[in-house]
Amino acid sequence: MYIFKKGDPDYHVQLNDNFKELSDGKVSKTGNETITGIKNFTGKLQVAGNDVLTTIKTDPLWSGAWMMNAVQSVTPKKKITDCQTGWVLVFQGWDSSTSSSSNSIFHFFHIPKAHAVHFGGRGINLQISDWKGANRGIKYVYVNDTTIKGHEMNGTAPNNTVVMTRVFEY
Repeated sequence: MYIFKKGDPDYHVQLNDNFKELSDGKVSKTGNETITGIKNFTGKLQVAGNDVLTTIKTDPLWSGAWMMNAVQSVTPKKKITDCQTGWVLVFQGWDSSTSSSSNSIFHFFHIPKAHAVHFGGRGINLQISDWKGANRGIKYVYVNDTTIKGHEMNGTAPNNTVVMTRVFEY
Protein backbone atom coordinates (compact mmCIF):
# COMPACT_ATOMS: atom_id res chain seq x y z
CA MET A 1 0.00 0.00 0.00
CA TYR A 2 1.41 3.37 -1.03
CA ILE A 3 1.07 6.28 1.41
CA PHE A 4 0.57 9.57 -0.39
CA LYS A 5 2.71 12.45 0.76
CA LYS A 6 2.25 16.09 0.03
CA GLY A 7 4.80 17.00 -2.56
CA ASP A 8 4.53 13.75 -4.53
CA PRO A 9 4.19 14.84 -8.16
CA ASP A 10 0.69 13.43 -8.64
CA TYR A 11 -0.57 12.91 -5.09
CA HIS A 12 -3.69 15.00 -5.60
CA VAL A 13 -4.64 13.12 -8.79
CA GLN A 14 -4.14 9.68 -7.22
CA LEU A 15 -5.88 10.72 -4.01
CA ASN A 16 -8.96 11.88 -5.91
CA ASP A 17 -9.25 8.78 -8.12
CA ASN A 18 -12.70 7.19 -7.80
CA PHE A 19 -14.14 10.15 -5.86
CA LYS A 20 -17.03 12.15 -7.21
CA GLU A 21 -18.15 15.38 -5.57
CA LEU A 22 -21.92 15.77 -5.54
CA SER A 23 -23.84 19.03 -5.72
CA ASP A 24 -24.93 18.80 -2.06
CA GLY A 25 -21.33 18.79 -0.85
CA LYS A 26 -21.24 15.04 -0.23
CA VAL A 27 -18.64 12.79 -1.78
CA SER A 28 -19.43 9.53 -3.53
CA LYS A 29 -16.76 6.81 -3.63
CA THR A 30 -16.86 4.02 -6.17
CA GLY A 31 -14.93 0.79 -6.25
CA ASN A 32 -13.95 -1.61 -3.50
CA GLU A 33 -11.60 -0.62 -0.75
CA THR A 34 -10.44 -1.98 2.59
CA ILE A 35 -10.49 0.58 5.38
CA THR A 36 -8.34 -0.06 8.44
CA GLY A 37 -7.84 1.79 11.68
CA ILE A 38 -10.23 3.84 13.76
CA LYS A 39 -12.55 6.19 11.91
CA ASN A 40 -14.51 8.84 13.79
CA PHE A 41 -17.79 9.93 12.27
CA THR A 42 -19.98 12.84 13.28
CA GLY A 43 -23.75 12.74 12.98
CA LYS A 44 -25.68 9.62 12.02
CA LEU A 45 -23.99 6.63 10.46
CA GLN A 46 -25.95 5.09 7.60
CA VAL A 47 -25.49 2.13 5.29
CA ALA A 48 -27.54 2.09 2.09
CA GLY A 49 -29.73 4.87 3.51
CA ASN A 50 -30.53 3.02 6.76
CA ASP A 51 -29.39 4.18 10.18
CA VAL A 52 -26.79 2.01 11.88
CA LEU A 53 -27.45 1.44 15.58
CA THR A 54 -24.60 3.11 17.43
CA THR A 55 -26.03 3.41 20.94
CA ILE A 56 -27.82 0.95 23.18
CA LYS A 57 -30.91 2.11 25.01
CA THR A 58 -30.83 0.99 28.65
CA ASP A 59 -33.46 3.15 30.34
CA PRO A 60 -36.67 1.19 30.97
CA LEU A 61 -39.76 2.25 29.08
CA TRP A 62 -41.82 0.95 32.01
CA SER A 63 -41.07 -0.50 35.44
CA GLY A 64 -43.20 -2.02 38.19
CA ALA A 65 -44.10 -5.49 39.49
CA TRP A 66 -47.27 -6.72 37.85
CA MET A 67 -48.65 -10.23 37.60
CA MET A 68 -50.22 -9.18 34.27
CA ASN A 69 -53.66 -10.53 35.12
CA ALA A 70 -56.79 -9.69 33.13
CA VAL A 71 -57.24 -6.18 34.58
CA GLN A 72 -53.60 -5.11 34.26
CA SER A 73 -52.12 -3.38 31.25
CA VAL A 74 -48.86 -1.56 30.68
CA THR A 75 -48.25 1.38 28.37
CA PRO A 76 -44.50 1.79 27.77
CA LYS A 77 -43.14 5.32 27.19
CA LYS A 78 -42.43 4.48 23.55
CA LYS A 79 -44.57 2.70 20.96
CA ILE A 80 -43.15 -0.63 19.83
CA THR A 81 -43.04 0.55 16.21
CA ASP A 82 -40.89 3.53 17.25
CA CYS A 83 -38.28 1.21 18.80
CA GLN A 84 -35.25 -0.14 16.94
CA THR A 85 -36.56 -3.73 16.73
CA GLY A 86 -39.21 -4.04 19.44
CA TRP A 87 -39.65 -4.45 23.20
CA VAL A 88 -37.99 -6.72 25.74
CA LEU A 89 -40.33 -7.78 28.54
CA VAL A 90 -38.54 -8.64 31.78
CA PHE A 91 -40.10 -10.99 34.33
CA GLN A 92 -38.66 -11.78 37.76
CA GLY A 93 -39.59 -14.17 40.50
CA TRP A 94 -42.48 -13.22 42.81
CA ASP A 95 -42.08 -13.52 46.57
CA SER A 96 -45.62 -13.95 47.91
CA SER A 97 -44.43 -13.64 51.53
CA THR A 98 -43.24 -10.05 50.93
CA SER A 99 -45.56 -9.24 48.01
CA SER A 100 -42.63 -8.06 45.93
CA SER A 101 -40.43 -9.18 43.09
CA SER A 102 -37.30 -11.11 43.92
CA ASN A 103 -33.90 -10.44 42.45
CA SER A 104 -33.90 -13.84 40.77
CA ILE A 105 -35.54 -16.07 38.17
CA PHE A 106 -35.11 -13.51 35.39
CA HIS A 107 -36.88 -14.12 32.08
CA PHE A 108 -36.37 -11.85 29.06
CA PHE A 109 -38.79 -11.99 26.14
CA HIS A 110 -38.22 -10.13 22.87
CA ILE A 111 -41.42 -8.92 21.22
CA PRO A 112 -40.57 -7.82 17.66
CA LYS A 113 -42.31 -4.75 16.32
CA ALA A 114 -43.44 -6.92 13.42
CA HIS A 115 -45.90 -8.49 15.89
CA ALA A 116 -47.66 -5.15 16.39
CA VAL A 117 -47.67 -4.46 12.65
CA HIS A 118 -48.95 -7.86 11.52
CA PHE A 119 -50.63 -9.37 14.60
CA GLY A 120 -51.38 -6.37 16.83
CA GLY A 121 -53.60 -7.16 19.80
CA ARG A 122 -53.21 -10.93 19.47
CA GLY A 123 -51.90 -13.06 22.31
CA ILE A 124 -48.35 -14.23 22.91
CA ASN A 125 -47.43 -17.27 24.99
CA LEU A 126 -44.33 -16.68 27.17
CA GLN A 127 -42.91 -19.91 28.60
CA ILE A 128 -41.70 -19.70 32.21
CA SER A 129 -39.15 -22.18 33.55
CA ASP A 130 -37.14 -22.66 36.72
CA TRP A 131 -33.36 -22.51 36.91
CA LYS A 132 -33.16 -26.20 35.96
CA GLY A 133 -35.20 -25.61 32.81
CA ALA A 134 -38.36 -27.32 34.03
CA ASN A 135 -41.61 -25.81 32.79
CA ARG A 136 -43.15 -23.69 35.55
CA GLY A 137 -46.07 -22.19 33.69
CA ILE A 138 -46.68 -19.45 31.17
CA LYS A 139 -47.51 -15.79 30.92
CA TYR A 140 -50.03 -14.91 28.24
CA VAL A 141 -50.08 -11.28 27.08
CA TYR A 142 -51.73 -9.30 24.33
CA VAL A 143 -49.45 -6.81 22.58
CA ASN A 144 -50.33 -3.97 20.25
CA ASP A 145 -48.36 -0.89 19.19
CA THR A 146 -48.81 0.95 22.51
CA THR A 147 -49.96 -1.52 25.15
CA ILE A 148 -49.26 -4.87 26.80
CA LYS A 149 -52.38 -6.41 28.36
CA GLY A 150 -52.54 -9.36 30.72
CA HIS A 151 -54.73 -12.47 30.90
CA GLU A 152 -56.72 -13.93 33.81
CA MET A 153 -54.68 -17.15 33.96
CA ASN A 154 -51.45 -15.20 34.67
CA GLY A 155 -52.48 -14.73 38.30
CA THR A 156 -53.20 -18.39 39.08
CA ALA A 157 -50.81 -21.24 39.89
CA PRO A 158 -48.46 -22.23 38.37
CA ASN A 159 -48.39 -19.02 36.28
CA ASN A 160 -48.15 -16.71 39.29
CA THR A 161 -44.50 -17.35 40.18
CA VAL A 162 -43.11 -14.39 38.20
CA VAL A 163 -44.12 -10.77 37.61
CA MET A 164 -43.32 -8.34 34.83
CA THR A 165 -40.86 -5.77 36.17
CA ARG A 166 -39.50 -3.88 33.16
CA VAL A 167 -40.00 -3.12 29.48
CA PHE A 168 -36.95 -2.09 27.48
CA GLU A 169 -36.45 -0.93 23.92
CA TYR A 170 -34.67 -3.47 21.78
